Amino acid sequence: MSYYRTTRLLMVNAILALCLSLSLHIPTFAEEITSEERIEKLNDIELKIADISQRRTELQKAIAQKNLPEEEKEDLTQRLQTLSTQNREFISLFEQTVLGGIDISLFNEVKTDPNASNLANYNWQQEILVILQPYFAEMQRATEKTRQIDLLHEEQKELARKIELAKTGLETLKSIDPKALNPASQKLLSKIQDEWNDRLKSLEHQENIVDLKLLDLTDTRHFFKKFTDNLWLFIRNEGVALLLAFTFSIGAYYIFSQLIMLFTRYQKRDKMRVLNFKWRLTLLILQAVNIILSICIFLVILHTSGNIMLFGLAALLLFFIVISLRNTIPNYIHRLRVFLNLGQAREGERVIYNEIPWEISKINLYSVYLTNPLLDNGELRVIIDLLDKIYSRHTNTDELWFPSRKGDFLLLPDKRIVNVLRQTPESVYLDHNGSTIVMPTAEFYKLKFSNLSRGYNLTLNFTLEDTPDDRLPFKDVEQKISKGILTEMARMHESLPESVKKISLTVRQLITSNTTSYQLIVDMTANSAKYYLQAKGALNSAVISSAREQSWNILLTENL
Repeated sequence: MSYYRTTRLLMVNAILALCLSLSLHIPTFAEEITSEERIEKLNDIELKIADISQRRTELQKAIAQKNLPEEEKEDLTQRLQTLSTQNREFISLFEQTVLGGIDISLFNEVKTDPNASNLANYNWQQEILVILQPYFAEMQRATEKTRQIDLLHEEQKELARKIELAKTGLETLKSIDPKALNPASQKLLSKIQDEWNDRLKSLEHQENIVDLKLLDLTDTRHFFKKFTDNLWLFIRNEGVALLLAFTFSIGAYYIFSQLIMLFTRYQKRDKMRVLNFKWRLTLLILQAVNIILSICIFLVILHTSGNIMLFGLAALLLFFIVISLRNTIPNYIHRLRVFLNLGQAREGERVIYNEIPWEISKINLYSVYLTNPLLDNGELRVIIDLLDKIYSRHTNTDELWFPSRKGDFLLLPDKRIVNVLRQTPESVYLDHNGSTIVMPTAEFYKLKFSNLSRGYNLTLNFTLEDTPDDRLPFKDVEQKISKGILTEMARMHESLPESVKKISLTVRQLITSNTTSYQLIVDMTANSAKYYLQAKGALNSAVISSAREQSWNILLTENL
């Protein structure tokens, strides 16, 4: 519990220093007063000192009486102590005014205890506070005047309340007719009146002391003047120190980062070296050294500037950052393992994310970059924790990253021919006879379509009937059918015959002794994909036309 109490104490002081570092650049004494005002003030203080001295003398004579009761003697002694305290305070105010309003309390000697250090009672928390003592002393100095003013205002309110009550009581006392009392009561009444008159005077003197102290501590400058003066003072002291510290630390970090980047670019010429564990560990160590070096430069500059408050505040902030990150250490260890390419998903390998294949192109301590070269804007940046849920595998160079490209012609399961206009990580845009079809990329990836732009073939089964007296030679059928296909395709489009790679005709089966089923396969090149429907129609027309020209008895045609 004491550890957390110490931590909270340090945190509160750090926040106070941050809030007050600009606003509390206040001089240790008020503005300079004129000689006439100082002389008038000194005369007024001297009159009060003389009055207190006279009253002290009277009290000392009263206490010296031998027949004085013990209770009354104690009361007079307490009043004498109060007057002595007031006398010392007025003398101190007189001295301070003579010296121009300087804070003479700074010249008081501090008593030290030679037996304060005891190794047997070593307390590390106390030692931390001792180390940070200059920082706390600087904070105390910065807030001392404000605290004094607040205390004096509270004391002023309390004294005003007491004076008001004392005056009320004395007015009531004066309203009593002494002649109506017996001699003993008159004597007691007179004694009480003298005591309360004396007490009222003491309270008024004490109020004068507080007023004079407040006058010395009060800054009579208007707000804009105080703000500009304090701002300029902050810029000249803390501002310059912070500027130098940030400039040199950030500059060192940038220069070292550029050197690391040059080293990384040199190493990336060899892909296997980039994926190597030793290279990644070296890069991690260099980054850590860069950060530590920049922080050290920042702290050294603040310490060298002599501004202990800024140095302590920076050290406390670093301490709080380290404390706040202690619960995230396991997460950072996991991230380091992934960064070092020791996880279940590794850089340079293939993963399935959102039901689409991706390549892990880059891993750093915070993000993972996924790329798909066949998608427009095919790069995603995801958090490194994603790699906890997926696995990667090694890929071959000839493996497809997506089943289509921009400009490909596809044959969908419903026999529609579409053209790929664009494909992004979110959507695929298809053109069908001038209308645009938009499909989610993951859903499109699951479709069982044919990519005609990678080449295709046309298949047709047909059946011919002959007689025992007039058999159809296979070579003759093949030649006539091939010639008819080229002719019909040329009629459909002049470039189609050049797109025919191969025409093959095989006997599929012998149905009866006079009936033969054939299978015709035409292999087409990829550049004829957009003429798929024309080529398919030309195949049917060519077979039927050739059969009629040759007077073959064709029974059935069937496209596959």
